[in-house]
Amino acid sequence: MEAGIGRQRIVNYGQNLIDLDIANQTIRNYLGMLQGFFSFVLSRPYIMDIDRPINIADHYNRIEQPISEYEIPTHALNREKKGVPLDPERIIDFLKIVREHYLGDGR
Repeated sequence: MEAGIGRQRIVNYGQNLIDLDIANQTIRNYLGMLQGFFSFVLSRPYIMDIDRPINIADHYNRIEQPISEYEIPTHALNREKKGVPLDPERIIDFLKIVREHYLGDGR
């Protein structure tokens, strides 16, 4: 989600999915899930720092939506099938992976 770099990561991720010969619908679903997650974070861009909320951009860097509506148009996803996004335990696991593999430097 980091400005500029986040976009390139999504492009690389999409290309890796294509290289693995994953079905187009599956690729659209994966990118749609990421797009939904990034939209959620951007709509609530605060994290708790001890006892007060701070803006993510102030703590890390400026963030943006790396997947545009032109790449994953609304009609390409069946959003009604998605149901509940992730249970809290899966969200925590996802955030641990992001922290361990992408943030580094103890950030």
